[in-house]
Amino acid sequence: MIYKKAETLNEIGKAFILRYKVFVLEQGFGEDIEIDQIDNISFHLIAKENEKVIGTLRLFKKATNIMLGRMAIDKNYRKKGIGHALISKAMQEAKNLGGDYIIAHSQLDALKFYQKNGFKQYGAEFMEDGAPHIEVRYDLRLT
Repeated sequence: MIYKKAETLNEIGKAFILRYKVFVLEQGFGEDIEIDQIDNISFHLIAKENEKVIGTLRLFKKATNIMLGRMAIDKNYRKKGIGHALISKAMQEAKNLGGDYIIAHSQLDALKFYQKNGFKQYGAEFMEDGAPHIEVRYDLRLT
C-alpha cells in the first residue's frame, strides 16, 4: 500500500472517480457539488494498491488552519486501517503547510473515526449538503 500526494492528472482523476462512487452513488449526495473550485487549490492525498486508488482526501489552507475534506475509501477496503493511515499522512502534510489546526466537517457517523485519530468535536451539529455534520479539530501546535 502506498500513501502519497496525487502527482499526476491520472491519479487525481482516479481520486475524483472514487469520490463520485462514494459520495454520489453510495451516499446520494448531488453530483453537482462533488467537484468544486476548492479542488483547484487543494493538496490531494491518495492510498494506492498497485495502480488502483482505494482512498483519498483533500487538504487546503484556510487562514491559519488546514481544512480536510472529501475523504473517501473504496467500500471493498474499509475497516482495514486505510483511513487511519491517510489521516496520519494528512497530519504530516498539514504540518508542512503550516496550520494551527486541521479542521474537518465530519458526517455524524464518522465522528468516532475522527475522535480515534485525535480530533476533538467543536461546536454544534449542523446541516451540510443535506446531511448532519459536526466540526472536528486536531491541534497541530501540540505535535
